[in-house]
Amino acid sequence: MSPVSYLLSTARGCVGLLGVIGLSDAYAKMQTLSEARAAHVVSLIEDLADLEAREEAEDLAAAREALADGETPVLWEDLKAELNALHGQG
Repeated sequence: MSPVSYLLSTARGCVGLLGVIGLSDAYAKMQTLSEARAAHVVSLIEDLADLEAREEAEDLAAAREALADGETPVLWEDLKAELNALHGQG
């Protein structure tokens, strides 16, 4: 499978990354690259998707840990109001 075909077949897993430029734009740009360069781009996209998944897993673990400590959660609206008051906004 060519890198371009591979990218298109796996693009749904990288929607956050490809959503910025759009899938059709990504396809058009990939068509202009050599096979080796396209393979490199696909590798970078896969690495970025992996990093994004790891960050999400770490965030989820931290959120679960925070919820398990038994403290009362702080509402976003309250925190936002406090920050705005501290920084003179709002």
